[in-house]
Amino acid sequence: MSDKHTKILLIEDNPGYVRLVQTMLAVPGQVEYQIECADRLSTGLEQLGKGEIDVVLLDLGLPDSQGLDTLNRVRVQAPAVPIVVMTGLDDETVAVQAMRQGAQDYLIKGEVDSKTLYRVTRYAVERKWAEEALRKSEEKYHSEQKEMQLQLVRVEKMSALGTMAAGVAHELLNPMMGMLNFAQYCLKHTTEDDSRYPVLQDIERETRRCVDIVSNLTTFSHMEKQSEEGYQEESLATIIERVVKLLSYRIEKEHVSSTQQVAEGTPRIWMKVNGMQQVLLNLISNALDAVMESRKKEIHVEVHREGDFVQLTVADSGCGLAPENLEKVYDPFFTTKPIGQGTGLGLTTSRSIIDSHGGNITCESELGVGTTFRILLPVETKGGAK
Repeated sequence: MSDKHTKILLIEDNPGYVRLVQTMLAVPGQVEYQIECADRLSTGLEQLGKGEIDVVLLDLGLPDSQGLDTLNRVRVQAPAVPIVVMTGLDDETVAVQAMRQGAQDYLIKGEVDSKTLYRVTRYAVERKWAEEALRKSEEKYHSEQKEMQLQLVRVEKMSALGTMAAGVAHELLNPMMGMLNFAQYCLKHTTEDDSRYPVLQDIERETRRCVDIVSNLTTFSHMEKQSEEGYQEESLATIIERVVKLLSYRIEKEHVSSTQQVAEGTPRIWMKVNGMQQVLLNLISNALDAVMESRKKEIHVEVHREGDFVQLTVADSGCGLAPENLEKVYDPFFTTKPIGQGTGLGLTTSRSIIDSHGGNITCESELGVGTTFRILLPVETKGGAK
């Protein structure tokens, strides 16, 4: 709100006094108020109902309302708007009652000069602005408090889930590896023309999938402590090349156009190499799933320096995400894929890995257009290395 937009509503039925007030407030070199007038209380209340009024100058004696009831009705209609009573009634008792009932000032007609009226009106405007600023500040404070509480709940939820995941992973990983070894042993000693051979292949494949799920749970629960020794200086271009080679068969089989672009001069960064490979594998695999049913099947990976960070972008032309799902993509076990085709831990694990590097990951998506993940990783990281 600025001075030039300040609106005063003058509720006064005497045309001569209306002109006098307009003249007194038109002080050269001072704020130019926008003055609206009403000669009846009902008209004034109607104008107040539209909002945008900053101060009310109110006569208590109107054709359709008399006395302090006039003030009360204005207060009910616009409780946040300052009211300056301007009346010919020189009665100290009424003045005190008016102030108690919410009037900011009580001015007697005939005793008010231009300077006094301007000062009182200016004070009313500043008071309204201050109250609005305080209200907005309180709303912001409460909003921030609510957000902090939600974050605390989320942290506690993730901590509890991590503890549960650690226990599940510990109990399942060893027997799963035993099952995988048994299946591989049987395959080794079974000929391909044996009717049991494809069944054993299915067992091996599904057991591997279970091992992958348990491994994701292990990473998610931070069972593997990340030490300084685990970090090494590496180029993201090398990581991307490895992952794309790993997925090359699927990329070619599904006729996906895949491009990788690393800007010249992009620095090598300190990273957990296996962790970053897992992040890229998750993102590009998700992108391949997303473009599977799309007419335009494109995946673009791009890397460049962004200030003190290196930015990695993975964009696809796939099905995209609904707005209500954007905030859930990092939640454990949340997935939009059909049952049996996703664990809902890939992005949760990826964000955990990025966080451990002191980085950040964001997602932008539009249904039917595609999804873009952006990762920022610090150039200077563990141990002050560059």
